[in-house]
Amino acid sequence: MATGVRCHDDVAEAFTKFKLQQEPFKLRYFIYVIKDKKEIVIEKQGEREKTYDDFVENLPENDCRYGFFDLEFERDDGRPTS
Repeated sequence: MATGVRCHDDVAEAFTKFKLQQEPFKLRYFIYVIKDKKEIVIEKQGEREKTYDDFVENLPENDCRYGFFDLEFERDDGRPTS
């Protein structure tokens, strides 16, 4: 079922570079919004030193947003990952 909502061209490129942590998208998070019920666009992004609390503070209290957050943690075997 198609919704008619499409991603802005910048969203796909930014997401790919964000996953790979390539410049200029070495970021902690992205927040997306559906603009005019037609297009997904990047609304905000958080620099690498930002925290999960910063991410949550940037979400509106009574409106929908979508986001990606790069959470760093240590695996059971001690290896760091995100």
